[in-house]
Parts: sequence; C-alpha cells; structure tokens
Amino acid sequence: MIKIGEFSILTGISIHMLRNYDKIGLLVPAYIDEESGYRYYKEDQIPTANQIVVLKNLGFGLKEIADIQTQYSSKERMQEFLRSKTKEKQAEIEAAREQLKKMQQAISEMEHEEPRSLSVTVKTIPERTVASLRGKITKFEDEGLLWNELNQICGRLHVKDAHTEGNQYSSALTHHIEFAPEPPQKGQPYSIREIDVEVQKIIERLPPKKLAEEGQTVCTEICSEDRKLTFQQIPQCEAATFAFQGRYDQLGEINAYMAKWVKKNGYRVTGMSFVTYYLSPGNEPDPEHFITEVCFPIEK
Repeated sequence: MIKIGEFSILTGISIHMLRNYDKIGLLVPAYIDEESGYRYYKEDQIPTANQIVVLKNLGFGLKEIADIQTQYSSKERMQEFLRSKTKEKQAEIEAAREQLKKMQQAISEMEHEEPRSLSVTVKTIPERTVASLRGKITKFEDEGLLWNELNQICGRLHVKDAHTEGNQYSSALTHHIEFAPEPPQKGQPYSIREIDVEVQKIIERLPPKKLAEEGQTVCTEICSEDRKLTFQQIPQCEAATFAFQGRYDQLGEINAYMAKWVKKNGYRVTGMSFVTYYLSPGNEPDPEHFITEVCFPIEK
C-alpha cells in the first residue's frame, strides 16, 4: 500500500487533487484508516492515475474522464471516442481561427481610427409580410415623406400592422443613389442628386388580390407619379448587421463600411441591403436618439 503523499509524487497528481478525485469517485483510495483518516493506494492504481493525467492534458474534463473509464474500456471503443472528439476539436480550432482573424481585423481598423470595428454581427432575419412604397427622394432625411404616404394608403385600405414579437419594426431599401457632379458641401463626403428608396412596413397578412389592385388606385390619389406600391412576402435570410444611434446622415458612410466588411470576411451579398428602424421619427422626437440597423443579406 502507498500513502497519499508518496502516491502524489509517483503520479504527479497533487494531494489536493487526489482528495478531490476521491470525493467525486474518479480515483478512490484502496484503503482509508478509520482512526487517522490516512488514505492509501495500491500500486495497480498508478496506471489509472496516469491515464487521468493524460486525458486531462488532452483537454477532457473530470466528468468526461469518469465516463471514459466506465464506458470505453476496450481499445476499439476508445479509438471511436477519440475520433469523434478529434472532429469536435478541429471544429473548435477553425472557430478559434475565425475569431482570431476578426480580432486582428478589429485591431487593424482601430489603428486606422475606425470606430465601427466591433459593431457588425451576422444574424438571421425572419420571414416577413410587408406593404412597401418605392419612390425617389433627394436626401435620406426625406424618407419620412414616403412613410407618411404609405401609412395613409394602408389606412385607406384598412391594412393592419403586424405586432408579433421581434417582428414589428419597419425597414427601408436603397435601390440606387445618383451622385451629383458638383463638389460636396463642406463637411460632407459626397453630394447626392437622387435616392431611389423603398420603405416597408410589416403587416399581418397579404391582402386579397382585389384589395391590392385597389391599392394602386389609392396610391395614385395620394402619391406623386413616381411612387410604386406593392405587397409582398420576404423570405428569411442571413444578414450582416450594424446597429447605430444617431442621425440618418451617417447612413452613407456606414453602408460603405459594411460593403468593405462583407468582402473582407469572405461573404457575398445576396440581395438588396436595407435598414431596420427601432427608434425613428414615429416614436422618438430627438434624431440623436434614433436607433437604426443596417442589414446586408449575405452568404459564405
């Protein structure tokens, strides 16, 4: 029999850990003196102790090691188990490499004073049913004109807004921006002549065909000639997203940054980019407190 101190030296496992292994039933002493409380081990427990050390060094937790000792006694079962764990570990390594790449990218962008470097996330945008109005404006701030017109049309048609959890926010797509040839105003990176934009509000359900056709007539009565009204079902998609607080005049620079981010991170844009409005003129009077999210549909 070997005292716990000597067994600790022989196996390289601290006395504290040996007591813990005893407590959880992983490596129980062969004998405990009732009077002194001294723990004693047998020589044939040394291989088991050594295997515990090896498995810990391979990254296995104590519960996993206990399961291995009871469930994978044969060489074949152990090989099968280790092959499975090898695949899991390889997936973890790939994920860690991707994380490292993004950290290095963030460091590089911070060195170039890019404040948006840790703000882009990839998530699933759920399927949604929308009423949309497309038209042309001269600056992003004028988007409110389209919203007013769309709300009037839906009101006339009695089309109800959807208020399902997490799916009640409105969006807008920018189809095209025509830049002006003249130099931009002071403090502005560019001059815009015209923006082709589509605003979308989420509704309960697609209206009947007859009502949708009536919507075209109502649109003509309320809106200018360049407006186009549609009702549509938009499928679920993966999107790179960037949420920010403040005025809409940031949108141009943010869209440019997002386009670069998508390319740098090995994605491909699969559809029109759009913005989602969480706090907007409809529910927040101060433009400095607007909360807006830019979304780029993507795939690897």
